[in-house]
Amino acid sequence: MKTLVNLACGSNYINKSNWINLDFNSKSKNVKTANLINKIPLKNNSVDFIYSSHFIEHLENKDLNKLLDEIFRILKPGGILRLSTPNFEYLVKEYIRLKKEKEMNDEIKNKIKYLKLLLIDQIFRTKSGGNLKPFYLNLSENLNKYCLEIGGSFIKNKKNDEKFITKLKRITLKKIFYKLRIAIALLILPNFFREKNISMSQPGELHRWVYDYFELKDILTKKGFLKVYKFKAGETNSQFKSDIKELELLNSKIDRKGKSNLIVECKK
Repeated sequence: MKTLVNLACGSNYINKSNWINLDFNSKSKNVKTANLINKIPLKNNSVDFIYSSHFIEHLENKDLNKLLDEIFRILKPGGILRLSTPNFEYLVKEYIRLKKEKEMNDEIKNKIKYLKLLLIDQIFRTKSGGNLKPFYLNLSENLNKYCLEIGGSFIKNKKNDEKFITKLKRITLKKIFYKLRIAIALLILPNFFREKNISMSQPGELHRWVYDYFELKDILTKKGFLKVYKFKAGETNSQFKSDIKELELLNSKIDRKGKSNLIVECKK
């Protein structure tokens, strides 16, 4: 039986015996917890296929290097790595296209604002949800459709009606130390510094970089990966097409991460 791994899977995973779903923190019994930056808890040359969606953009360069080394270690010779991440090239081209529109009406301006939020807000936000969260709460029907098409599925409005015990289960020591460190910094640092440099957003929602195909291809090639190709959602050269479609497609036809999603596949 082939062994398939979903790294930093979140809530998007396949519950089958041949899939190993890994994440740093999860409420699901179908997901194993692991610190993916330090060491992936799998043997050398033991995995046939590795999938990871919208994870690498959250990593510093040194952590991405360690992750790719670990992925290369656990993949079998000829094994496949498939990554998806926000596509800088697509977002820039779409921005330029909109700027060339003859009529710069409110709808076009809001679309441009949305693209800038996708690129910039998740890098520089200083509170959870940043400016993208309130933007999603006040969308017209046309703009809602555009955001879904470009950026993929999102929660427009979520009521905070979770039970206390459910919230309590998500508390980890890392989160406690992070909040404590921020609280101390807020107390001792000068106002002008803390207002600009202290982030109350969760570390896992901040983007550290935005890739394009050419840069990501170079990074993977230097790590020893071969045949780095770009794909659309659900398309693959591998034998795992049905599983990939389940992970990537909404209603069996559209990319759940939107048109701004960059997907690459390569071999060891």
